[in-house]
Amino acid sequence: MDGVNSRLLDYQKSWDYLIDYALQHDVDLMIIAGDLLRFYHNPRMDEFSILLHGLQKLQNNGVSVLAIRGNHDAPELMPLLGSILDGAIMVDKIDMFKINGLQIACLPYQERQTWNPEVLDQYRGADILVLHDTLQGAVMSNGLLFDGIPLKDIKDFPVVIAGHIHKYQVLNSKNLIFYPGSLEPADFGEAGQEKGFVVLDIHKTAKGKVKAQYEFVPVPHRKFAVAEVTAADISQLDFSQYRDKVLRLFINGTKKELGELDLVKLVKEAEEAGVFYLDGPHLKTLEESQTRVDSQLEELLTPDKALRLYLDSQDVEDKEEIINLGLSIIDGGFYKNGKQQPSHKLAR
Repeated sequence: MDGVNSRLLDYQKSWDYLIDYALQHDVDLMIIAGDLLRFYHNPRMDEFSILLHGLQKLQNNGVSVLAIRGNHDAPELMPLLGSILDGAIMVDKIDMFKINGLQIACLPYQERQTWNPEVLDQYRGADILVLHDTLQGAVMSNGLLFDGIPLKDIKDFPVVIAGHIHKYQVLNSKNLIFYPGSLEPADFGEAGQEKGFVVLDIHKTAKGKVKAQYEFVPVPHRKFAVAEVTAADISQLDFSQYRDKVLRLFINGTKKELGELDLVKLVKEAEEAGVFYLDGPHLKTLEESQTRVDSQLEELLTPDKALRLYLDSQDVEDKEEIINLGLSIIDGGFYKNGKQQPSHKLAR
């Protein structure tokens, strides 16, 4: 299976879907909030060609294009695209542009240590802010919350379009602040996420107030899946349920069980069942004598009990002495038979 290389075709399909949608629905302006390419240090020429072809198709059909640099984009990318695409706005430094009657402030990716809201002061009259950064309250693919640019620092902008986080999310719907996310899942951390783009309908009232309506448009994309089985049950694994998917496979077993597996046969079975790409199999050794502790239970264990449980699964001597020594290091005190003794500091 050459699914790794074929993944580029998935990105091309999603990109073409976006371009075709824009042309079919008479879109006036395409805004890309950074990360035009996937790889910073070694961008692929075939990927660059796909990007360029889509942007040229938009321009040839009267669609304006504005894109800002993201952290995946090399510094040379925006000037290069700007030199090829006459009239397209490719932004690699903070600036503001007027397009179709809208003032659009742009804050591309910047390598900085701290955030200073004053960088936006001269652009606060803009109708739209496009930036590539982390915003306060944004959620990563793994569910972690970001403590990035405070939303109060960008509340003056009627619409904020943010790039950098691949997960679609709306952080504020009053003055619209959102991440459109990516068109394709980048890895298994994004499995199960809906991917697509956002269509904005923006107009100004007679008093100059910006009104914006938005719609998330999902893009059909390759699905990612994870399967975990034991070596004893591997013959019961039905690869057909993962047809056309990227599958990460884990197999658990003893060294003996894993050593007896016919991995070449497994890969062939996955291929014949139509699995798009098999990541693995990843083999995980579980010794028969190993004591497994549930992660939630582990949090409830005291240090001495946790250490005892671990040592019970190992073939070692002088367990009590090791426990006493280990806990004295952990807590800076001295344990004896599971009970903490007064701490003794060494004089220097």
